[in-house]
Amino acid sequence: MNATTDRSRLDDPLMNQLRDTLDAVDSELAARPAMTAPWERIQQGMSRARTRRRRVRLARAGAGQLALAVAVVLVVTGVVSYPSFAPVVAVPGSAGKSALDDGLTRGSLAGDTGWLAALRQHIATSETWKESGGEFWGPPAARKISVIYAGDVGGYRFALVEGDWHWGPIGARQQVWFQGRSGASADVMAQGSNGDPTDLAVTVVSAMTSQEEINSGAVVVLSATARRVVLEPAPTIDAQGRVIRHPQTLTGIDGVYTAAVNTPGETLLSVQGLETTEQVSGARSTPENPPITITGTPARGGAAQPQNTVVQFANDAWAATRQRAASGGSFQLLAAEAPVRPRVDGFLQTLVGRLTLPNGARVLVTGEKRAQDRNMQLDTGRLVAAGDNDANLSIAWRRPARTDNGDPGWTAALGPVGTARVQWIHRDGSISNTAADHTLGATDHDDVTSVYFLDADGNRLGAAAVLDSIDLGSDVVLPELALPAGGK
Repeated sequence: MNATTDRSRLDDPLMNQLRDTLDAVDSELAARPAMTAPWERIQQGMSRARTRRRRVRLARAGAGQLALAVAVVLVVTGVVSYPSFAPVVAVPGSAGKSALDDGLTRGSLAGDTGWLAALRQHIATSETWKESGGEFWGPPAARKISVIYAGDVGGYRFALVEGDWHWGPIGARQQVWFQGRSGASADVMAQGSNGDPTDLAVTVVSAMTSQEEINSGAVVVLSATARRVVLEPAPTIDAQGRVIRHPQTLTGIDGVYTAAVNTPGETLLSVQGLETTEQVSGARSTPENPPITITGTPARGGAAQPQNTVVQFANDAWAATRQRAASGGSFQLLAAEAPVRPRVDGFLQTLVGRLTLPNGARVLVTGEKRAQDRNMQLDTGRLVAAGDNDANLSIAWRRPARTDNGDPGWTAALGPVGTARVQWIHRDGSISNTAADHTLGATDHDDVTSVYFLDADGNRLGAAAVLDSIDLGSDVVLPELALPAGGK
C-alpha cells in the first residue's frame, strides 16, 4: 500500500479484519514470486490474515470473511468501485512500466503543475471502461498517474499518461492518449487510443477525422531513444508522371518529435522501428475546389457501371495519388471485366480506370469488386505521362491466394486497344492463354510474372510485367508514391 495511506486502527473490528487482509496481500505483492498465479497469492495472504485474527470470535471472523467475499464480487462485477487505496495484482504476462515513464513530463506543458494536477484528477474521476467481456476497468488514483507528455501541437493539445487501470483487484498497466483543442483545460481532454506500455508512442490526427473540426493535422512521436522520424507532405507529380518528393526529417528534443500538418493532400509519417507508415490528412476539402469529371461508361466498350461504384473508384484513385482531394482533373473508366468470375461468396469483377491530374499527368489504376459488399477495392496503379491518347495504355496485376477465405488468387491484365487474347507467362515457364473482353482478361492463377497482349490474328501488341496488389490491410497509396517504413 502507498505510504501516505492512513493505517490507524479503527473501532470497527470488521474493518480491521479487512485491512489485515489487504496488508497481507500487500506483503505478498512485495515478494512478487514470478510464477505464482495472482489469485493463489491473494488466497495465501487471506490465510495468513485469518491466522493473525485467531483471537477474534469465530462468528465475527466468519462474518468478516463473508463481507470480504461479497465486496470482491461487487467490485469485479462493477456494482461498486474498487477503492483507490487498495492494491492491484498485475495480469500475468502484461507489460510493466515503460522507459518513457521515468518521472519526467515532456512537452510545452511540462512546467504547468496546475494543469497536470487537474489532468490527473480528471482521469482519476473519469468513467469506468465497460468492455464486452463483462470487465469494468477503473482508472488509477490521481497520485498514481504518470503524465509522460503534455503539450500543444498546431491546433491540438495532446497528453500521454501511464498507469494501472484495474478490474477489481486485477491491474493492467496502460498508456493512454488524451486530446483536445490547443489551450484546452484539463477537464475537457478526451480519451483517445490506449495500449500496453511501450518505449515508442505515436499518435496522429487528420483534419478529415478530427473531432475538434480543426482544418489541419498533427503528429506526436515519443521515444525513449533517439531515432529517425521522417514526415513527407504530398509529393509533386509533374506532367511527365515524375515524382518530386519533399521529405522532412524531424528533430527530437528530449525524445519528443512533433509537427503540425497544414499542407493539403496526404502526408506520410515514417518512424525508425515501426514497420508501417502513418497517413495524415493536412487540410479538409473546401467548396471552392473544382469537382472532378467522372465518366462511368467504359471507354473500351461494355456496359456502364453503377454510379456509386465509379465514384468510389475515382475517390480512391485520388487518395492513392496523395494529391489534394477534388482539386480538378477527370476520371474515366476504361474497362470492366465481363463476364464476372464466380466465387464461393458470389462473384469477382476487375476494373481499370484512368485518372487525369490538373497538369495532364495520368494515373492508370486497377480495382476489384466483390459480390458480398459490392464495394470497390483499389488494387494498384502506375503513373503515365500526359497525353490525349489512351489507346496504348496497358497494365497487369495480381492478387495472391488467401488462406482465410479460400480465394485461389488471380492475375488480370488490360492490353492496348485491339487486344483479343492475353498470354500468361507463369513462374515455372509454362504459358497459358485466355480471351480478353474489351481488352481486359483474367486468369485464376497468381504465379504469373509477365504477360503478352495478342490481337485476333495472334500478333503481339505489347507486353507488361505483373504488379503486386496493394496489401488489403494497408493505407492505399500507389507504390511510386509510398514512403519507406522505418524512417528510411
